[in-house]
Amino acid sequence: MKNQIITGFYFLVIALNLNATELIKVNQSLLDQIRSMEYEAYDSGYAEWQASDIELFLSEDENFSVGVWKAKAGQEVMDSPYPYNTWMLIKEGEIETINSSGEKNIFSKGEGLMTPKGWTGTFSITKDLVIIYIYDGLGQTENDKSMDLNKVAGNIYNNDSIFMTLSTKEFSSGNKDQLRAKEALSFTNKDESFQIGLWEAKQGQVPALWNYDEFMYVLKGGIEMTDSSGSKLVIGPNEGVVVPTGWEGEFSVPETVVKIWVIYDTSN
Repeated sequence: MKNQIITGFYFLVIALNLNATELIKVNQSLLDQIRSMEYEAYDSGYAEWQASDIELFLSEDENFSVGVWKAKAGQEVMDSPYPYNTWMLIKEGEIETINSSGEKNIFSKGEGLMTPKGWTGTFSITKDLVIIYIYDGLGQTENDKSMDLNKVAGNIYNNDSIFMTLSTKEFSSGNKDQLRAKEALSFTNKDESFQIGLWEAKQGQVPALWNYDEFMYVLKGGIEMTDSSGSKLVIGPNEGVVVPTGWEGEFSVPETVVKIWVIYDTSN
C-alpha cells in the first residue's frame, strides 16, 4: 500500500523496475496486465473508489512517478487544493471534470489531460477507466502563482490539437549531434523541474546520455533506442517508454516521429 493520495485515491501498488536505469516500455501487454488485476476498495477522503495500479517508475528522490492505473466509474469533489501536478493519458474510458467556476470538460479514450497542483473541482470517471499516469510533487512541487489552473486543467491533449500546434513551429537546422526537430512546451512548474511538451523530428540518429527522467509517448512514426550493450527497444504509435536518468545509447528516428514528452529534471 502506498501511503499517499493519487488523483484522490489510495491505491494498491505493484512496483516494477523502480529507480532502475533500464528502459521501461508501456505497451498493450502492460495494459492487458492492469486490466486483468482485481479491483480494491480505497477511501480517498473524498470518496470510495474501486481501483488498481502498477507503478512502473519512481524517481530517485521519490517525487516523480509513472505508472498505469484503472478504476471503476465514480465521482469525487476536490474541495481542497489538489496536491500534485498530474498528467494522465486515457487508454480506456472517460473522465469529466467541472472546475470551481462551473466549466465542464470531457476527456475520452486517446486523449490526455493535466490536473495542476492547487486545482479544485469535481472529478468524475464516467466510464470505467484505464490510464497512463505521471505525477510530480509526491514530495513537493510549486507552480507559478499567476498560472491559470482552470485553463491548464481544460487543455485536451489529442492528435488534432498536437499536430496543429506543431504545424506552427519550424524544424531546427540540426547537425551531426542533433536531429532536425521542432517542439512546443505545454506545461512547466515553477522551477522547471517538471515539464510537458510536444516534439516532432525527421529521420536520423544521435548518441544520447539522459541526465533526467523522461516519459515519451509516440503518436506517429516510431523511435528506436539501442543501449551500450546493443539491446534495442522499438516504440511504435500509441506506445510509451520511461527513460531513467543515466540511460546511454543511440536514439534513432527511422521516419518522422511525433511524440508527447514529460521530463523530470532536478539539475536546473
